[in-house]
Amino acid sequence: MTTPSSVEVGPPSTADAAGRVRPRRAGLWAAVRATRPHQWPKNALVLAAPVAAGSWGPRAHGWLDCVAAGAAFVAASCAVYLVNDVVDVERDRRHPRKRLRPVASGALSEPMALAAAAAAVVAMLGAEAFVDATWFSAALTLYLVLSIFYSLGLKQVPVLEMGLVSSGFVLRGLGGAAATHIVPSVPFTVVTALGALVVVLEKRSSECADLKQAAAAHRPVLASYDLRTLRRAARASSVIVVAAYACWAATRSVVLAPHFPLLSVFPLGGALWTFHRRLAVHPDRSVEDVLTRDGTMIAWEVSWLALFALSAWP
Repeated sequence: MTTPSSVEVGPPSTADAAGRVRPRRAGLWAAVRATRPHQWPKNALVLAAPVAAGSWGPRAHGWLDCVAAGAAFVAASCAVYLVNDVVDVERDRRHPRKRLRPVASGALSEPMALAAAAAAVVAMLGAEAFVDATWFSAALTLYLVLSIFYSLGLKQVPVLEMGLVSSGFVLRGLGGAAATHIVPSVPFTVVTALGALVVVLEKRSSECADLKQAAAAHRPVLASYDLRTLRRAARASSVIVVAAYACWAATRSVVLAPHFPLLSVFPLGGALWTFHRRLAVHPDRSVEDVLTRDGTMIAWEVSWLALFALSAWP
């Protein structure tokens, strides 16, 4: 007869070990998914000012400052997404697609999401310290503060909420300029600001068109918007974007390829036209999907980016 004291205690079984490891891995992966990795590329906007100026700034390690600035904005945006998902958890659970987000689906608990947000802020501060530029710190801090207040309630204020979302793009661009000690030009600021507004206007219009009567139930502020007005405002902003960009292109002097600056206006216009057209014909498609997965859109974007880079760097 075997007594309790004589039972051999060995290492945990494979099943038990896997049972403890898998939840940890699943929780970590859920936290990463909650930070929207597919949105991280937007932080490459910190490169816009140095590329437009054709310089990494007066400091020898300007390109490293720019990389660190991008990392800081990635970390800050991760913190914002995590906080936003905790605040909107109940509303997201009623949304046809957002209910699959880690916090809304229960894959990531709310306390863990907030802990991950705190860790992201710590990472942000580390990258910010590397840059060591006062105006960059100001832009980054303002982005974080405005984004948190947006998540906590300002997202329900018509027009202001679109301005706040747009400001996130502008602050990335200005942050990149500050990190590399480059003074941004007026056309650069106008193109960045209105380009961001175009994206936000189309995002709101696609939400109104896709969710229809249920739009206000998910995002109450949508009840204050008219679909036709949003689309007209987006297209009018696009016209100004192209005009401001053309002004910048007309002032560029590139020795090896003098025609590239003005040529780069055409793919920019083509990209904006395709962007508006796709969302008008397929209102159920998300803005991110059109920007990153549509073949024609990607072709326009790559063409413009190549010409822009060649036009900007003397």
